[in-house]
Amino acid sequence: MDPLFQSVIDQANDSGEFETSRSVRNAAFALDHLYETLEVSPARSILSARSSDFDADGDIDASVEFKFDAAANVAIAEARDADGNIDLVYTNHYDQQGNRVRFDIDQDGDGDADSSDIYSFDENRNLIGLVRDTDGDGLANLVLSNEVDENGRTVRTDSDSNAAGIVDTITRWEYDEDGNAILFEQDRDADGEVDFTRITEYDDDGNLTRQESSDGTTNRVTIFAYDADGNATLTESDIDGDTVADSVITNEFEDGNLTQTETDDDNDGVPNLVSTFIYDDDENLTRLSRFDGTLRPTFVESYECDDSGNVTRRETDSNGDGSADRIVAFQYDSSNRLILTEADNNADGSVDQIDTRTYQAVGWWAYETLVDMVAIWGS
Repeated sequence: MDPLFQSVIDQANDSGEFETSRSVRNAAFALDHLYETLEVSPARSILSARSSDFDADGDIDASVEFKFDAAANVAIAEARDADGNIDLVYTNHYDQQGNRVRFDIDQDGDGDADSSDIYSFDENRNLIGLVRDTDGDGLANLVLSNEVDENGRTVRTDSDSNAAGIVDTITRWEYDEDGNAILFEQDRDADGEVDFTRITEYDDDGNLTRQESSDGTTNRVTIFAYDADGNATLTESDIDGDTVADSVITNEFEDGNLTQTETDDDNDGVPNLVSTFIYDDDENLTRLSRFDGTLRPTFVESYECDDSGNVTRRETDSNGDGSADRIVAFQYDSSNRLILTEADNNADGSVDQIDTRTYQAVGWWAYETLVDMVAIWGS
């Protein structure tokens, strides 16, 4: 559930805009429905193909192609190496509501699934079950079942890690009225005793302020502080529960932009790492410098941006000697989507690696469901 979207619904509930109380079970599903009602296309862009020429010799060394079904869901992802043969296939199956109900991985492109995930959903498209076959023999190796509340939030997961018909791990969540997870607890052997607990606190603006984790022997406490604009300015971690911070991270901001981060790993008052950030007049990051206890930076990265704020050139000085060790150029289409990357891996003026990308328009639900899978090849 999207907290910001839920806050809008909460305001509408409070003002009596609905005949009955409403809530967001799935923000992407709700947005698709809203756009459909307004007869406006909800299309977002997702990677549809990528090819890499690792030595810039003009021959493709690796590629991946995503094939979409009629509803613009990713149905198949096929990866090929330099020989052009399919080496890896991801196959997705969907029900009539657009839920991904099965996910198969063919590790060698022989047409047989080597592992499979089967998903089940309730009438509100909440994930309530997963059966995993890890070796492609058609038998379950892992079974998960979820309970969800009226807002579609997972409140309990029962795990049968060897599909023996016996639950061996129980995980529970509790939420505040704003939808923030405030309690996570896990019974890791299903004996009725909680083995791990994480309690989370938030301020009135929804910012995470305190998190305490306990495994029964050691408590870990992390405290977060923010400025008036909601920027995280301080993180203190007590990893052994002795009430004394073991590490401290401080951040400085100017006009909402992070300008400096100091990391003190042992809380001795002397930063182990300092990172500084410089921006142009359009608030685009143009320079990142890292100092490891020295006056001269040990790492520098500089950026050039176009009028839309897209990074078009990145120079990396990995040892802070003042000379770039790697230079990467980026090109974008008219929709500001990255379509070409050219890398000069030793900064000698010659392109060593070329990467190209194309995209497909999809709806919000398809995008949110599959963006993590596509990111495997898109990063």
